[in-house]
Amino acid sequence: MFNNWINIHDLSRLKDKVLHGEWRGVFNKARQNTAARIRSTWEHTQGPPLDAWEIPLLRRRWNLLVSGDEEVGHIEYIRNKFLVGKKDLAAFSPCCGSGNNEMRWAGMGLFCRIDACDLSAPRIAAARAAAEKGGLSGIIGFSLSDWREAPMSAPYDLVIAEGALHHLYPMRSALARIRGMLKPGGLLLVNDFVGPSRFQWTPGQLQAANALLALIPADYRRRWSDDRVKTRVDAPGRLRMKLADPSEAAESSLILPLLGEMFNTLELKNKGGGLIPLVFHGIAHHYIQPDETAAEILRLCFATEDLLMRSGGIASDYILGVFQKSMD
Repeated sequence: MFNNWINIHDLSRLKDKVLHGEWRGVFNKARQNTAARIRSTWEHTQGPPLDAWEIPLLRRRWNLLVSGDEEVGHIEYIRNKFLVGKKDLAAFSPCCGSGNNEMRWAGMGLFCRIDACDLSAPRIAAARAAAEKGGLSGIIGFSLSDWREAPMSAPYDLVIAEGALHHLYPMRSALARIRGMLKPGGLLLVNDFVGPSRFQWTPGQLQAANALLALIPADYRRRWSDDRVKTRVDAPGRLRMKLADPSEAAESSLILPLLGEMFNTLELKNKGGGLIPLVFHGIAHHYIQPDETAAEILRLCFATEDLLMRSGGIASDYILGVFQKSMD
């Protein structure tokens, strides 16, 4: 409807919220400005296990696709391939959330300073407390600020974008600003979603996701939120996306083309995700500690996603990349 500005599934979702007395939250969200909507979306520090990346077997799969070893994550992989022998590095990390990834980077012993920022006060408070507890507060400086206004020590050796780029827009301006933060030859490390903007899934993705969902026994697709059986995967309406979080995947489809244009690509690893996150969103809790049936469902879905990527039926929506600013 109107280029999916709004659809029947959004109206059904709105009806459910009204029936459950949640209409005030919807109304208040609609009245907020862009910055306030973004902040309110990320006020929590720990949410329910709704998303596929909460599933340990998926994280192990992503490790395998990146490093070739289920036990070796992307941070260790990048360190071993690109940062051997480096020390006293300075880095910047936008949209850091609760700082878990930044603390893992700091724990490598390679950095003299990591400047990190986020708009969520609860998450920054949690990050500061965790850094203090872990003895890393002397290395990581967490600031409550917009990334464009955060205190910086530029130029940096690295900019670390852990799930951050897809929240930045306009994308060309954001990447130009990041490039300006880096020293000549500096690295931009990207671990992120690069799929369809505003989660406007392709017809091929939706067809495959719904076909897989239909194969899953009902008890393994009951939603966390209301215990109802998940029956369909649909692209959210653009209006709902903008009302919920104006930054969410605003220009995510531009990330890869612009990175290729504005930086030198040193490494690009496809992690998949063109299918799995769609199927398991809202029902991931069944697969955190999977029984044999749940594990078999995951294996089937992983194999299907691999097959469709190899055949060109779907693209990889998640990547790990290492990009370099030119030496000029």
